[in-house]
Amino acid sequence: MKLNMNGILVDKMYEIKLANLDNIDSIRSFLFEVPAIDNIDEEVLKNASVLYLDDRIYGIISYELFFNYALIRYFVFKKTVDEMIIKELFDSIEDSINKKEIDYIFSLVNQSDIYELFSSLDFKEINKEDIFIEEENYKNSKFKDTKLMIKKIICK
Repeated sequence: MKLNMNGILVDKMYEIKLANLDNIDSIRSFLFEVPAIDNIDEEVLKNASVLYLDDRIYGIISYELFFNYALIRYFVFKKTVDEMIIKELFDSIEDSINKKEIDYIFSLVNQSDIYELFSSLDFKEINKEDIFIEEENYKNSKFKDTKLMIKKIICK
């Protein structure tokens, strides 16, 4: 393992895998280590891309399908992971979404550092007034303090 001056993982001694029957239990365990997560959607776990270092999970991105959209549901990684590696993990999830012929991927973002990361991944913030969640306008919902970001998936 190679770290930079800030203790951030930068070496390519990692592996990115898709969720499968062999790793689903360890993915679930990793997510339950996050204090804010107390319930896990098993269907969403099946759509995960997982970052491994020395057979230990360091990050997960997963999505849920909504019509012709993919919603990022789990975006969890250790703080010691370099942004370039996170981008590779994100490329993996985009490939998975692309194979399902999904046109757009979106996420709800409520932290400025995550907003910057999604912006660097070519996500754009969209107007909340145009979006409805279960027939309620997004800007009036419980998500009103989050930013809604979206990205068009480029067919490969």
